[in-house]
Amino acid sequence: MPHTRILVKLNSNQSISAPCLLPQTLNPRAQLLSYAKSKFRTKATRVFLPGGEELLTPQAVQEVLDLCHERRTVGPTFLLSAGEPYVGALAPPSPARAEIRACEVHVIAEDSYIDPQAITQLEAAAKLPGMVRAVGLPDLHPGGKFPVGAAFVSERFIYPSLVGSDIGCGMTLFLTGLTRKKLEDQTGMRRVAESLRGLETAWRSPQERTAWLGNCAAGDEWDRSVGTIGGGNHFAEFQIVEEVEEGHGLCSGIVVLLIHSGSRRFGKHILETFTKDDKSVSLAYGDPKTAEYLKLHTQACNWASKSRDLIALRIFECIEGSRWALPETIDLDTAAHLNARLQGRRVLDILHNSVTATLWPPHAEAQYQKPMFIHRKGAAPAPPGTPFLPLPGSRGTPTLLVKPLFSELNQNGFKNGLSLAHGAGRMLSRNEARGLSRKYNNDVKVLTEMKPMEMRGGGKGRVVTSGYVICDEKELVWEEAVEAYKNVEIVAQDLEKCGAAKVMGKCVPKVTYKVRNDSLS
Repeated sequence: MPHTRILVKLNSNQSISAPCLLPQTLNPRAQLLSYAKSKFRTKATRVFLPGGEELLTPQAVQEVLDLCHERRTVGPTFLLSAGEPYVGALAPPSPARAEIRACEVHVIAEDSYIDPQAITQLEAAAKLPGMVRAVGLPDLHPGGKFPVGAAFVSERFIYPSLVGSDIGCGMTLFLTGLTRKKLEDQTGMRRVAESLRGLETAWRSPQERTAWLGNCAAGDEWDRSVGTIGGGNHFAEFQIVEEVEEGHGLCSGIVVLLIHSGSRRFGKHILETFTKDDKSVSLAYGDPKTAEYLKLHTQACNWASKSRDLIALRIFECIEGSRWALPETIDLDTAAHLNARLQGRRVLDILHNSVTATLWPPHAEAQYQKPMFIHRKGAAPAPPGTPFLPLPGSRGTPTLLVKPLFSELNQNGFKNGLSLAHGAGRMLSRNEARGLSRKYNNDVKVLTEMKPMEMRGGGKGRVVTSGYVICDEKELVWEEAVEAYKNVEIVAQDLEKCGAAKVMGKCVPKVTYKVRNDSLS
């Protein structure tokens, strides 16, 4: 039986080492651990390679040995640990090692259209050092450098660009005091829409904004945007719950408010700070720069959540009047009281632009799991314990409520990267969508004062419900048109087919707030 000449070292004191002849065995990892006792008189439970890569399985150790034989290189060095983390500077795997540890790219889209450019961007991200798994969800579409609608699992390295500029962007669902009857016809929807005023300007004074944000305040250059929705695909939308499973704090016939917004210019500032020299920059876990990014990342996520709460408060002031009459000045105590009231209305709050530490892979036994990072760029987090997630379509099409599943079919969440689609996903680029103006003879009222109809051409048979959209930016109306997005029903079907989720409810949009120019209204 062939032997492999290796060098074993104590991880805690790497000046202590011993050469060994490792025999061919079914469990080379167990053999390595036994050397800790025979050579160093200590018990080892973990095996590392120089640079910090941990070998959790016999197969991982055998891959290193096979590579050594194939390339006829000097025998490998293994560091044996009694349970402590790797000691030393972390480094990416060698090119040869990275080659055999190629990241698996998995796209969940049996029926959903996926732009080839998005696949190319997904594959490019999969080649980054430390990347373990790249998952394209059914709403996958091209981004700037990396795609949107994807989850990326990495070992030891964090990539700010795989979170993106709108750190903490997400959706919050609130109960409202509106009745279904008030939104049943165009007149009622228009009245609600007309009451939504004053949401574009900075909220109150710098001191009051700081009181609202508390310890996630970032300075008034950024904080002056708190409580504003922003552009692009962000919105605040009144929806009627048409159907829903019992036991989730919702029932059919009620009116809810879904808010989609993020950290505004603050998140963009953070991304640019860390990627100004290299869009693909990697931050090694344990490095002070990584700790700084994670601290700002957490601050931006909290900022975004507080901003969505404030958007809700401003809207409730508009539509519920005296119930939310605010004092002349907001101090810390008043802000805390208002936050507590809002929590009574809040059904859920999720982030779909973030990086999260997790034990991976989810379908492995605990002893074979290891800490890794899930980057989500336009992907809703779906770890065990998540009750349900909103899956919005586009203006006039429903928001589906989906429940994450964990089964053999999706390997306990492994296949979908513990993530679900965060929306329908773009079918057309924004530039392409502007061309829809010709289809509707440049009449934006077709899409802002919607009547029930079956979409033509690019709509592919989707039925649009009646609704009212507040959007005073003409180009944005076309960019966010129904035809610019995929069919949310098909996106949900793809999630169901792979065993990642099931649809448990549906909400129909009635009044959508995008942006208002008060000087024009």
